[in-house]
Amino acid sequence: MLHKGSTDSLAKTMLLQCLFFAGTVGIQWFSFQFAPNGGVTSPLWPVSGWVFACFWIFGKRPALSILFGNLFLSFGILDDILGAVLFSLVNTAAPFFSVTLLRRLNATKLLLNSLNNLLLFIVAGAFVCASLTATLGLAINLTFDVVDLPVEEFFQIWFLSGLSGIIIFAPIFKEFLQLSLPFSVPHVRFEFILLLLIDCCARFLLFTGAFWGGVSTYPLTFLLMPIAFWAGLRMTFSEITIYVVFFFMLSVGGTLNSFGPFAAYSPCTSLLLVQLYAVTQAVMIYIIFAILTERKKEHDRVKQVHDVTVMTLASLADTRDHETGLHIVRTKYYVKELSEELRRRNEFPDIITQEFIDHITMSAPLHDIGKIGIPDSILMKPGKLSEDEFEIIKTHSRIGEQVLCRMLSLLDDGAHLRTAVDIAGTHHEKWDGSGYPYGLKGNEIPLAGRIMAVADVYDALTMERVYKKAMPHDEAIDVMLGERGKHFDPVVLDTFLTIGDRINEVSSNMDFYEGVKLTGVSSS
Repeated sequence: MLHKGSTDSLAKTMLLQCLFFAGTVGIQWFSFQFAPNGGVTSPLWPVSGWVFACFWIFGKRPALSILFGNLFLSFGILDDILGAVLFSLVNTAAPFFSVTLLRRLNATKLLLNSLNNLLLFIVAGAFVCASLTATLGLAINLTFDVVDLPVEEFFQIWFLSGLSGIIIFAPIFKEFLQLSLPFSVPHVRFEFILLLLIDCCARFLLFTGAFWGGVSTYPLTFLLMPIAFWAGLRMTFSEITIYVVFFFMLSVGGTLNSFGPFAAYSPCTSLLLVQLYAVTQAVMIYIIFAILTERKKEHDRVKQVHDVTVMTLASLADTRDHETGLHIVRTKYYVKELSEELRRRNEFPDIITQEFIDHITMSAPLHDIGKIGIPDSILMKPGKLSEDEFEIIKTHSRIGEQVLCRMLSLLDDGAHLRTAVDIAGTHHEKWDGSGYPYGLKGNEIPLAGRIMAVADVYDALTMERVYKKAMPHDEAIDVMLGERGKHFDPVVLDTFLTIGDRINEVSSNMDFYEGVKLTGVSSS
């Protein structure tokens, strides 16, 4: 007796096998609709991409279903039973071999996310599979005379159609096979729809005789290159797979109707040529996408290293002053929320860009880095400081600024550290000019310093210290309102008040998003 779990597993397996079989039969039947003059050899072979994708995602599990699918249609197309069996074996075994080879060379299941993976996919995947299929198919045809085609034409059709079938169709079939149930309707971006419409219009001019009459449209093929660059630079991987199939079918449709730059050749040759053209364009798009993906990964890696470095530097203060360590974590969040709200309200539009927000968020933890230069006797004093001691602790702004300036001088591009320098040196300046260390006034204070000042004071007021109790949120806001236009930039403070509820929730009870648990911490 089968358990429910095993029954569900069996049903899923059966469903998948039916999908492999039906996909192979249906796509292969579609391919034969393009066979010239009702022939038995089609120059269009997307089924090779289907079989490749099935083996890539599911390993050897689809083998029998794919083989039976190949046999099912081959028996109906070919008069030679032995030839049908042998051709079916080749069309099943060659993709399986190339996928096995590709898996040994590429440990991941990602086909086109890097230049290395892309080249492996083209060479070890598509080229090896097409070569094997064409060579073994030709040997079978020469031995058993299955179809009546010249040797050169037979090899060209099998090789080029197999190559284009994998490069054009395997990525989109891979995306389809990796969809999870239940299916959800994906969000369709306007830019993607615009790309398809512009490409459709361009190919209408290229592959129809609507405006050009007997004039060659071959030069127009180069006008499609900017659209291909657009796709590679701006589209997601899923969108690119759809676009590649879209422009491929448009190009093939025009060529079949005797239009376009390849229509002057025989039906079979023209289809092979348009496939080569489409494959070249598809590879170019995937190369652009792979380069951008690699650059983004490198950028993310550098950013991660930078973030870790910043937090490591900032945590130096934590080794001296535990209150400072927790303070930098909270204020980083406040600064990010405040900067984003300022941008939403279109305040300081010439300054607050996404880059500015990224830089100030990364730099905020360094605002008190200068405290590493303050003596322990002052920094860790369990009570209020004397006037002389306070003058000493005020020097942490200059110390932090100098340390970061030295770091900045060693970098060719240190825009993020420039922001950190501004924050460290000016977060204790006041709007009316009564702050330290420079006595800057109003807009003389860098915006990053003015934002940091609000976040810094709010956290100081609402967190408990050894010499004072924590102030409630509403009371802290009242105190800060009393300093509007004196200590704080009025615009920055007013914006901070609009997000007061979010800030209060974070300061009062928060499991911090960076993995630092603050709930229940009292000494902050």
